[in-house]
Amino acid sequence: MVDVKYDEDINKILEYINKNLKEDLSINSLASRFYLNKYYLMHKFKEHTGVTVHKYVQNKRLIMAKDLIEKGKILA
Repeated sequence: MVDVKYDEDINKILEYINKNLKEDLSINSLASRFYLNKYYLMHKFKEHTGVTVHKYVQNKRLIMAKDLIEKGKILA
């Protein structure tokens, strides 16, 4: 089990990602939105969550798609 450390910046980024899965969540857009260097963001995110930003977003979107399919909704 990965020990997740609490970090206020990462917590805000996670909340933003979870609320905006349909938006552009690239490293560049997140770094710009949160005023962080993209390399620092990538390093800090992986350090605190155990996964890359891309992998986290991808997994969240897959879960959302699965839920929509199970509910019979059409993805647009």
